[in-house]
Amino acid sequence: MPRDRCIIPIGRLLFGEFSWRDASDVVYCTRIMKLSASVSSQHWHAWHRLLVSYNDLASCEYRSLSAPADPVNRGVLAKAVKLFDYYAKRCVAPGRDEMVQLGFNDLIPNFEFVLTHVEAAADQLTLELFPQTVRSLEEALTNYHEIVDALQPPEDNL
Repeated sequence: MPRDRCIIPIGRLLFGEFSWRDASDVVYCTRIMKLSASVSSQHWHAWHRLLVSYNDLASCEYRSLSAPADPVNRGVLAKAVKLFDYYAKRCVAPGRDEMVQLGFNDLIPNFEFVLTHVEAAADQLTLELFPQTVRSLEEALTNYHEIVDALQPPEDNL
């Protein structure tokens, strides 16, 4: 599965932005950034928790399948829905309240969209509506990405 702009911690306050085309491709570091230490610990914690969980979801197995909605992939989709649901309950729902405290009120719709699309994916999987399940997972992931992107702490000059 190709990835662009994948942010991964590489040291204390250092993060790399990486990209690759597939699992056998070389991983390229396209940018190294030192994120500002002046950001509140609550902001750091919220962003990092969401970043790590987002990276897990973005690398879900269903995303590398040529036909993820094929009924033969029901087990893979079920595993993905379970993981999305876990992170929605563990990271997204609690993060919503943190965002209000941190002043990121404009992200609340994205949090709500993640939660509702994850719920929809679970319902659609139960009803064996596999194309809709995949679509809901992707909608949830898109909104998750918007949150992580908007919460990224500012950079210090290297």
